[in-house]
Amino acid sequence: MAASALIWLPISVLIGRRRAYIVATGILILCAMGCALARNLASLTAVWAIGATTGPFFLVAGQTILADIFEPTVRGMAVGFFLGSCVSSQSIAPLVGSVIATYTTWRAIFGVLSGISFIGLVLAYFFVPKASELSNLSTHESVGKKLSRQDVLRAFNPSAVFYQWKYPGVMLSNLACGLLGLNQYAILSSVRHLINPLFGLTSPLQSGLFYLAPGVGFLLGSIVGGNVSDRVVRRYIDKREGVRLAEDRLNSTPFWVLGVLPLGTFLYGWSIDKSIGGMGLPISAAFIQGFGLMASFSGLNTYAAESNPEYKTSVISGKYVVQYCFGAVGVGATVPLIDAIGAGWTFSIIAIGSIIAGILVVIIARLLVRQSPAKPRPSLF
Repeated sequence: MAASALIWLPISVLIGRRRAYIVATGILILCAMGCALARNLASLTAVWAIGATTGPFFLVAGQTILADIFEPTVRGMAVGFFLGSCVSSQSIAPLVGSVIATYTTWRAIFGVLSGISFIGLVLAYFFVPKASELSNLSTHESVGKKLSRQDVLRAFNPSAVFYQWKYPGVMLSNLACGLLGLNQYAILSSVRHLINPLFGLTSPLQSGLFYLAPGVGFLLGSIVGGNVSDRVVRRYIDKREGVRLAEDRLNSTPFWVLGVLPLGTFLYGWSIDKSIGGMGLPISAAFIQGFGLMASFSGLNTYAAESNPEYKTSVISGKYVVQYCFGAVGVGATVPLIDAIGAGWTFSIIAIGSIIAGILVVIIARLLVRQSPAKPRPSLF
């Protein structure tokens, strides 16, 4: 998933965003079918990894399309609805998968995924617009031109993504999103390991229900956070007498990332570690954590599309490279760390990471405010 931007962004430049979106969806369908038919772990892993490269591209394309369509004063809410539905589905999916695994076989899960992806393919064919149909084009597409070898090599040169990291505001926001991604995948990867033995749950269906708490928090947090970020943008436009600066949006984020998110993360870890509050407290804490997480993400995700408008696709792609690298660490390290030092201290470390993300956001919003709306500040001082 972290490598997705380095594969699908060049493809979208060469064949167009809409065609790339449809091709990526087709590959996702084929990979889901391949997983269902896999005969051994090696083939399952290989096909699964290929399919995983398509996932972040849908998020990048979606955010870019929304940035092209919606005005900045309502863009946060649009991005909130979009990403809230995407991330909350990551909590609904384990519940659906656990129902399927309880009553049928795990192979049926991938059959369902291929069917859902086919519905997405049909919707994409009818509703995903071409970049040329929108204003404020975010990619320099080569559709209709005869492509040379140099054109292809130039498109697959990853420097277009990494070059945007030279701007401190972009790089610090990427790191902040990475730390939030670590928080997200830490809770998602630890639920069954912690909840099943603590409350004596024996079936995937029972533990799958627990994912609803952070999932609802993800959805509501995205919507509320997006709405608040839009309100902050409008307030700063009035304050600056009609001038909008991208960093102003991030003034909506510190309350969520420095207050609500660490509170939910601490409560979740220590309520499980000390077995206090029954099942109610961990469920409530998971909801608070999910709400604070996506409310924090809302401003940062929209800022990624606004920080350097001419190259917003590259900026958003770079964000997901960092975010999913941190997410991979969360998936791989959380359970071993819990076994080593306990849930309380593990989620305390993750909460501290969220606080660091909040400090980075404050630095961007206060010290890296651009001098002109078009370009981000080139240096910290």
